[in-house]
Amino acid sequence: DGQGIDLDTLIAPGHAVLLFVCGRDCEFCTMTVHAYAERHERFRARRTALATIAPWSAGTVAACARPGVVAAIDSELHVARAYGLVADGRGVDWPGLARRDAPAIGFAHRRPFAATIVVDADATVRHARIDVD
Repeated sequence: DGQGIDLDTLIAPGHAVLLFVCGRDCEFCTMTVHAYAERHERFRARRTALATIAPWSAGTVAACARPGVVAAIDSELHVARAYGLVADGRGVDWPGLARRDAPAIGFAHRRPFAATIVVDADATVRHARIDVD
């Protein structure tokens, strides 16, 4: 609806699962969002919010939109970059992912890695699964 999403609001119930998608054409991303959305009632019962964060456009978000999942556009990749999910040499700092690999795995595309990140009520990352392919 064009409104901003605040992480503190998302995690207010307890936790949040942030589903970063790399774009509308990513089949893995779409399947991941659908799988989480099908279980959104279970997450709500465990006081966990679900959010899809997608690059570029409302169309990208709409392609992954599902009931029970907050959808957000990160067109400038500020959020993805803050979590180290953009391979442009400015934000890749996850263990096991070398900066020298950045050009080979996404630099030219300027889009985030697909990732699932679990954040607790203190905004601490408790789990991260990042797909660099």
